[in-house]
Amino acid sequence: MDPIIVITPTHAFLCYATQPDDDSDCNCLETTMTGSASFEEAANEGDQEYLEELKSGNFDSGESHIWSIRALRDGGVSPMQ
Repeated sequence: MDPIIVITPTHAFLCYATQPDDDSDCNCLETTMTGSASFEEAANEGDQEYLEELKSGNFDSGESHIWSIRALRDGGVSPMQ
């Protein structure tokens, strides 16, 4: 599993790539819903938010960002202690 953090101008949420080395094919999870909704509802919301960012062109414009945890680790970024 290749976890991904999606950062928008007002929010961040978790995704994971379903194909190795392909961030464009992913499933997402609206983590703020995990305590108040079913997993399926949180997953559907996360997927919808991701698709909205794609359709709006926010990734292409640089307004929103996709950060692969694997790529960050390979680049020397490590978790805070």
